[in-house]
Amino acid sequence: MVVAAAFMLLAMGTPATAPPQHYVIDESGVLTNATTAWVAQNLQAFQAQTGHSVFVVIARTSAEAPPENFAGDDGAVLFLWLHGHDAGIVVGPRLRGELTDAVTAQILNDVVRPRMRRENADAAASYGADAIVHAIAPQYANVAAPKATPLMAFGRGFMYTAVWLVFAAIVVSLIVRAISWVRP
Repeated sequence: MVVAAAFMLLAMGTPATAPPQHYVIDESGVLTNATTAWVAQNLQAFQAQTGHSVFVVIARTSAEAPPENFAGDDGAVLFLWLHGHDAGIVVGPRLRGELTDAVTAQILNDVVRPRMRRENADAAASYGADAIVHAIAPQYANVAAPKATPLMAFGRGFMYTAVWLVFAAIVVSLIVRAISWVRP
């Protein structure tokens, strides 16, 4: 609905570079409320602190939210297109020094698209927005880590430790069996 309203404004003569009115536009409703709130809060705080605006727009296809219709002079927009699991970043003219083509390609290829291919729009939106923020202002320190998914609640270190403990238990049991088999 918000995207449709943006298109109507564009059709009535609004400049083609008008930024979105909300920090997160999720027409398809794929983001959790927690992710939407977290990303929006951090992008709003980032704009208040730096003056640069960053937005996230999620649509089913690029036809629903064509990237050329967004970004302002001093802003950037992360697009997540659900069909095709693709993404794009539009950068306003004043941020092209920080968000060069190489930087945006790296953010898309290393951060956003892998998460989109795993159909994890929450991670793509939060980590993608975070990568854009840090590319614009590396000193920005108001970005908190996104909430962990239930499987990652204790972090990767815990998971790796658990795997190693299971492996060690199997090895120890094999050694004990071998010793008991060798003894008469």
